Amino acid sequence: GNYFMAGGSVKGGQILGKFPQPLSPESPSWIGRGRMIPTTSWDAVWNGVSEWMGVQDSDELDWILPNRFRFDKCTDLFHDKDLFTDGLCTCTGCDTPYPTHQPTPQLPPGEWVASILDKEATGTAVACTSSGWEYRLFDQSTEKWGCDMTGEEASGITVLPSHGMMSIAKKLRVYAHNNCPDCDAVSYVVSGRVDASSPWIEIASGDLGWRDAAQDRNARGLPINLSTYEIEHPGYSATEVEFWGNTNAYLEYKVQFPEVRVAGSQLQAAEIELPGYVMWHDPTTSPTASPTAFSSGEFVNTIFELGSTLSNFGCSSNRHGSRAINGDSEKWVCYHDAAIPGPHGFIVSPARNRMSIAKKLRVYAHNNCYKCDIVSYKLDGRIDANSPWIEIMSGDFDWKDSPADRIPRGNNFFSTYESADPDWINQTTEVQFPSNMVAYLEYRFIATETREPNSNYIQAAEIELPGIFL
Repeated sequence: GNYFMAGGSVKGGQILGKFPQPLSPESPSWIGRGRMIPTTSWDAVWNGVSEWMGVQDSDELDWILPNRFRFDKCTDLFHDKDLFTDGLCTCTGCDTPYPTHQPTPQLPPGEWVASILDKEATGTAVACTSSGWEYRLFDQSTEKWGCDMTGEEASGITVLPSHGMMSIAKKLRVYAHNNCPDCDAVSYVVSGRVDASSPWIEIASGDLGWRDAAQDRNARGLPINLSTYEIEHPGYSATEVEFWGNTNAYLEYKVQFPEVRVAGSQLQAAEIELPGYVMWHDPTTSPTASPTAFSSGEFVNTIFELGSTLSNFGCSSNRHGSRAINGDSEKWVCYHDAAIPGPHGFIVSPARNRMSIAKKLRVYAHNNCYKCDIVSYKLDGRIDANSPWIEIMSGDFDWKDSPADRIPRGNNFFSTYESADPDWINQTTEVQFPSNMVAYLEYRFIATETREPNSNYIQAAEIELPGIFL
């Protein structure tokens, strides 16, 4: 269901939480008969309300909300600053430099910046009959941009930063142009995506703070070079909205302005900034299989490390599902019949809870049943449990036409990023995708075909996902 809050101090004009994606039986939140597991808990809302009413001790909040301990305080719960205009709580217990009241957990190496949108970024107008001056929105000056809105969708701009690094947007800042207060944007929608082939995901939307009262004008052509993550350029007129709860990383952004102060006016702005966190890594778009393509991050033999959470799907019964990623040859088995046509496989949430880039996929042969071998696959990733799955790679394994020898049960595997366990390398199949540069938090493995297509069993001794933790 949906929760609504109303009141004098409520920070209105925003929708918190995410709808399950996709809204279909393919969603991991689907539990049958049109029912979905909610993505936002009741405890998330009452956590923020309780803080606002003065309960800020973690133990006391756990007593009030007995199920609160089941959720991540940094990412799954709302805080009073998310819900109320006068919320001040800084009691999440998460250790990050900014922002203290809704930090991002376990951030990879990076930096907090005044704007993710750098001066050399590439901009494209959205729903504007006039275009060609998009760069003025991120040129670090008050030289204004104008848009004659088409009405096809909310007008604005898409921006691909030149640094090519994943980033987490935390705020939107808009600087006033030199004249025409009627032309000010008064509402916004900020979206992100992980690459050009992926869907846009809304990060935040609502009203800008100057909606009911236009601010002073900024003269044209002034440099904007003193802004920081925390504040706009001193002495300039700007409005700012914050979306502390966003922890999703994207490569490209879309900023749209559905309304201007007076309907029918041209949309104008001097500059937009997107303060946030930029993750450092080599932006090379065509890496080799070698780990030297990256300046930071840890290359691992498998992103599916011990302690990761595995959930099977499409199996009417399964034997010890975690055996697919437990580091030894005790086999994973998925049984399915005509009543469960597919897909069949599992979802893994890596134990580190950090963004990662998959570079290879390895499957070790189990102890028997050649016809049960996985010979075709599909690997998907997503940046959080509320986002859609994005295909990373799909295809056939090289043992499709020539089955490998078997691996007896009970053997431990000792592999590296570069190679499968040398003792069992001839009983392993591997595919590589060195060109994948997109980072994800969760993965979905689908066995699209077995050696005997009519087999009701899918089996494997172990599945590894070599890659990089950022």
